[in-house]
Amino acid sequence: MEKIDRRTRNTQEKIKKSFWELMKEHSFQDISVSQIAATADINRSTFYTHYTDKYDLLLEIIHDLLDFDLVLRDDLQMDMAEYFNCVHNHRDLLLLLFRDQSMAFFKEDVKMVWRNHFPTDLRTEKSYKLRIITAIFMESTEWWLANEGAVTNEGMASRVLKLMSAVSNIDGK
Repeated sequence: MEKIDRRTRNTQEKIKKSFWELMKEHSFQDISVSQIAATADINRSTFYTHYTDKYDLLLEIIHDLLDFDLVLRDDLQMDMAEYFNCVHNHRDLLLLLFRDQSMAFFKEDVKMVWRNHFPTDLRTEKSYKLRIITAIFMESTEWWLANEGAVTNEGMASRVLKLMSAVSNIDGK
């Protein structure tokens, strides 16, 4: 059983590595499953054994890079600092994603993960505050990536939390 897990893991790593190689040269929209499979030296059917499509692959990659299982615990301050640590550790790869104009769904996925982590009173379906907070969060992440070293991980987390708190304290919806 362990041998199968290792093979599966190795194949998935080859696929992910191939994806990143292609992302350096092409936009996400221009990359096909056939290209990913060819670059990974596997069959398309092998790709589909592991992933539904290239979007499924990308979402797994994003969740791996940003380590949402580790990040999303109970303490928003600590979680935010850990998130910015993960962003820092994978800066070059994440910059590729942020620069690609076809990656709106990537940003929406990250926003959705964090929306579920914010206080319950903000998570109503039509919450104006939640939309503003997630926009602040994503714009802050993108700014921080582009301005590496301007602020520490903890400092960025603190800034984002202060902005979120200011929005949370605005009266009305």
